[in-house]
Amino acid sequence: MAAPQTNPLWKEAKIKNYLPHMTVPEVESFLEQSDMVIIPIGALEQHSSHLPIGTDFINGVELCKLIAQEREVLVAPVLMAGQSPYHMAFPGTISLSAETIVRVHMETVESLVQNGFKRFIFMNSHGGNRAITTFLVDQINQKTAAVAVDFSVAVSPFLKPENTKNTTSLDRHAGVSETCDSLYLMPSLVEIE
Repeated sequence: MAAPQTNPLWKEAKIKNYLPHMTVPEVESFLEQSDMVIIPIGALEQHSSHLPIGTDFINGVELCKLIAQEREVLVAPVLMAGQSPYHMAFPGTISLSAETIVRVHMETVESLVQNGFKRFIFMNSHGGNRAITTFLVDQINQKTAAVAVDFSVAVSPFLKPENTKNTTSLDRHAGVSETCDSLYLMPSLVEIE
């Protein structure tokens, strides 16, 4: 008798409230408890030589998964790529137009509203998507029966202001902060050497 074969690369465990892992009965059961969805909006672009091209997408999804372990919110990643035209000189970058990103997310929300979801949180994990996220939240609130918020705007009143000194260097893209986040959220993908 031959032993069953499985994908040798598959290492992923089922994650609670993560839509790509859920069955239809699990989504139906979830809807009995909550009508809230969190959608990460990331990017596929260069992140220096130590972080993967998927840093913004992966970090956004992983942060949303962690939130969903503490709160009844459905994690629904839709697009890996975001708006990154200024990184197109780097191989592997994929950049979508604002119109494409907005249209895909609007149709996503409309689909989920039809399924019974009513509240949406957008987790922007890429600076180049800030204006798109703001516009998308506004469009959802104006054109659908749903309610949408930008995660960073929604949590800002609850964050303590930091006592930081003025910095003289720019440390945003693939810098200390983003590398630290990545070491926590996706440690096996950081090329620390």
